[in-house]
Amino acid sequence: MNEKGTAVLEQYTFQVIRTMRGRGVILCDTNAGLKILKEYRGTSGRIEREAAILKAIASTRQVRVDTVVENAAGELISTDSDGTNYIVKDWYGGQNPDMSDPKDLAKGAALLARLHNCMNELQLANWRPDPNRPETDWNLDVQMKRRTKELKRVYNFIQGKRRKLEFERRVLQYFDENYAEAQEAIAMLTEIGYDDMYQNAVGCTQICHGSYNYHNIYFGNDWQAVVNFGKMHVGLQIQDFYGYLRKAMEKNQWDPELGLELYHAYDKVRRVSGEEQQVLLVLLRYPEKFWKVLNYYFNTNKVWINERNLEKLEKVCRQQKLKKEFTLFLEKNVIR
Repeated sequence: MNEKGTAVLEQYTFQVIRTMRGRGVILCDTNAGLKILKEYRGTSGRIEREAAILKAIASTRQVRVDTVVENAAGELISTDSDGTNYIVKDWYGGQNPDMSDPKDLAKGAALLARLHNCMNELQLANWRPDPNRPETDWNLDVQMKRRTKELKRVYNFIQGKRRKLEFERRVLQYFDENYAEAQEAIAMLTEIGYDDMYQNAVGCTQICHGSYNYHNIYFGNDWQAVVNFGKMHVGLQIQDFYGYLRKAMEKNQWDPELGLELYHAYDKVRRVSGEEQQVLLVLLRYPEKFWKVLNYYFNTNKVWINERNLEKLEKVCRQQKLKKEFTLFLEKNVIR
């Protein structure tokens, strides 16, 4: 084992049969099953909280997760001779969902609902958010207001330029409609009492995965697993579902029937409340991808803009229209 970092595997009780390099990790075939070795740059408190929750979830046998493995000294973090910290996690050899297969996508939605139910049943009275990760990152009201100000900042910057590139002219063309939708979404948050919902979710320690997408789901012959809980946080769990729904729908041109199927697959396992339905509609209305394109533009070289950025802008604006149509369809067919 001559891969960087693999020497720390000697600190564990399992025997390594072989190792393979993966995306940012080293996959280890051991006598105790598949493991991954990855560099860890977070705090000890963060990994202790994550490990405790994953262990609690695994103990219910309802959902398989990538639990953190302790080394022979009973520690979660193992340090290499060069001072680099690593962790080892349980892993799975299944397949990610097929994003073009409605059955796979529905299974993923139901799996998320089962994970949420499982986390809501855990006894987490002593669990607290990581003080080094501001919870405002997950507060929609704060997040949307910040992003909307950033949209206006980019608009003002482009307006002030004497010579505008084609990308910039297209941004101005599409700006008013997207900015209006952003403001409408923020107003809706206030109308539905989002702040109270968010505070209630924090008060009862409602935990979200934070990055639930097809990359972090594995299917086996008779099992399903969820991995990569590094962005786990306290907040409204419907935000997890929105993230999964948006990714799936983008891959399928915002097919209304597919979206409705995914919603029902989730709702059948974990009932979506009327309040959560309203939050989901707000999330769908906000022009998130338009903000991402403009944010990327504003934080990179503006003298020369890759043609792909213009293509991405056009695609985002086309998809925004499809997303708007789907939002109206969903509102008509599921809002109670």
